[in-house]
Amino acid sequence: MSGIMSATSTTQKAKAKLPVWLPITSTLEMLFKHHLDIRAVPKKPLLRSLVEHTTVEEDKRKVAMLCSKEGGQEYMTKVRDSQMTLLELLAMIPSCMPPVTVLLEHLPRLNPRPYSLSSSPLATPNTISWVFTLVTEPRPGLATTWMSNLQAMTEEDSCEQVQVCNCMSAAWLA
Repeated sequence: MSGIMSATSTTQKAKAKLPVWLPITSTLEMLFKHHLDIRAVPKKPLLRSLVEHTTVEEDKRKVAMLCSKEGGQEYMTKVRDSQMTLLELLAMIPSCMPPVTVLLEHLPRLNPRPYSLSSSPLATPNTISWVFTLVTEPRPGLATTWMSNLQAMTEEDSCEQVQVCNCMSAAWLA
């Protein structure tokens, strides 16, 4: 997955356009790791696109039902309310093999996770600290899981330190 890929204008799709937030040249690894939110709840247009890339009839019927008017309540219960991810959906329909172009077209942008620093360069000039709430439900959060696994560095490790303060209440966030 480390090969470089780039967007071209040879698509057959009318009015096809690369989302402006995607880089023109990238690797698939970079796109899926840093730009596309693969953990977002799949929307119905993505489900409609997945139908044509599903080979087993039973799987195809499942996906078609979820994106139909008749399957609206089932979509809400199984997909939206349970906050199903694309990976969970694809595990549910193993014969679905969408091309990367379908995923690039339908997956939302992975939004930046802003956090506020809680340290002062006047009080602790060599330390940066921030406060965050560790997200565990319905699944571990992307950024908070990474931050909660950070280890504070000692003076011997570096001339700078990172202080990680994990609070369990959003009231601590400024």
